[in-house]
Amino acid sequence: MRRRGLAVLLALVMLLAALPAWAVAADDGQSEIISVTTDNKGAAQVSGSQLEKAVDSALASGDGAVEIQVKLPKEPDFLEVSLPVEAMETLGSHKGATLTMVSSLADVSLDHEAMAAIANQAQGETAVFTLAPVSSGKLSEHQRQIVNGAPVYELTLVCAGKEINTFGGGKVTVTLPYEKPQWQKAAGVVVWSMDEYSRLTDCETSYDSTAKEVTFSTRHFSLYVVGYEEPLRLPFTDVPGDYWAYGEILWAYEKNVVTGKTDTLFQPEGTMTRQQVWMMLARLSGAAPASMAEAKAWAMKGGITDGSNPGGVVTRQQLVTLLYRFTQMMNYSVEGKASLANYPDAGSIASYAKDAMAWAVGNNVVSGTTQGYLNPNVLATRANFCVILWRYWGIVI
Repeated sequence: MRRRGLAVLLALVMLLAALPAWAVAADDGQSEIISVTTDNKGAAQVSGSQLEKAVDSALASGDGAVEIQVKLPKEPDFLEVSLPVEAMETLGSHKGATLTMVSSLADVSLDHEAMAAIANQAQGETAVFTLAPVSSGKLSEHQRQIVNGAPVYELTLVCAGKEINTFGGGKVTVTLPYEKPQWQKAAGVVVWSMDEYSRLTDCETSYDSTAKEVTFSTRHFSLYVVGYEEPLRLPFTDVPGDYWAYGEILWAYEKNVVTGKTDTLFQPEGTMTRQQVWMMLARLSGAAPASMAEAKAWAMKGGITDGSNPGGVVTRQQLVTLLYRFTQMMNYSVEGKASLANYPDAGSIASYAKDAMAWAVGNNVVSGTTQGYLNPNVLATRANFCVILWRYWGIVI
């Protein structure tokens, strides 16, 4: 499973099938780990004392992570975990905290707003989370026709007999094992939520072909269908379907954040200027500057730039810094900065970019090369920008 260990987040619960212990990752990377095994019915329960101790350690460490790793049966029918509401309330009061349940069946991560909303609605001391595959026999005939054989999952959260299905402004992120058929394109894999009227709604979805996992985000619990939609094809001849950043470029193009250099050329390895980045960030915010001059004025007003050198090409550290300032302007969290000490070129990061780079690494917005370098002074390409922006969007939306 992926998406763990973001140093930005206080993760509360990770349920992993194979690992034997329970962890709170501190700033120095140390972890305090608890192992939980299911009972003969396939359910796991976390005691209040265990969780409180782990939460206290995580909060004391500043940027920490608490993991509950639950060992499930070899072929589990469902994932069920009982969690103390008080612990969720404690974590939910800390911006940037995340409760993540990880197992061989699924990863499920609740952000701090979701936890706070659950605690506010809970009328008991324990909340029981369940994720279970839904067989076709449990679906109505109409639902079976809509699903057409696709995998279906049900997510529920119950406290004192009451279902809690909505989380205010909070978000829940779910990662499921899913090996797509060879004929499907990764960009076309989609998860839909299905309501009581069998209506389907797209969830924010991404597919990892290497890990064979699909990840989606939702703000409520219901039935979820892992489906497929033939993706929009890029019109650019220099971005073939097997290009390494095809999916991320397609995502940015669909959101109208980026456009081609011409109708048929994208120039993915081309560089970007500061004013081009201002324009793209403005579009991402929902603004619609009619010119580069308007984009510059927007960026200066938001504290993203002083407006100097608009035609200058952008390095990786400059790009990350602009994105970091954009995050502050949008009032998104900038917590979770990681230590850069282990990167051999950390000393070449400019002083103005150190916080931004630490934030980007901590949130997996950027990562090192296979040789372990951050390359802060290397020019950012248009493809790099799309990949960084796609990763960024996954942590703020």
